[in-house]
Amino acid sequence: MSPMLFNIYMDELSCNLSQSYIGCNMNGMIINHLMYADDTCIIAASPTALQKLLDICADFAVSNFIIFNEKKTKCMCFKPNSLNGLFVSTLRLNDVPLTFVTSNKYLGVIIHDKHQDDDDIMRHVKSLYSGGNLLISRASKHVPPVLK
Repeated sequence: MSPMLFNIYMDELSCNLSQSYIGCNMNGMIINHLMYADDTCIIAASPTALQKLLDICADFAVSNFIIFNEKKTKCMCFKPNSLNGLFVSTLRLNDVPLTFVTSNKYLGVIIHDKHQDDDDIMRHVKSLYSGGNLLISRASKHVPPVLK
């Protein structure tokens, strides 16, 4: 029931973000946030736009008596290789500077700012090997040895 109550409570923030018309244009739709359970991802095409969306979140938090954890809030910038050296200004949530990261796990998937999924694929490969080894270990205890 907790995720459902969270969604009901946070629906107003979702509406506020959507009605700002700030974000990324995808096939004629403005996309500026993803919400699932208690995980929220804010998306914008520029640091200035992202700061405006963060300010909407901060205002919502104050008026609804909730606290966003600035220490757990991370920023990631996806730039084309041609703009790799581009400086991105500091973003703030509740006047607290946010940390920029090059990769982060969101809903169980590792996202990397260099448009690569190697880290996540390797994590899945290791998990597959681990599961296979566990299965072999458990099965070998229950299968009689093969007669020669």
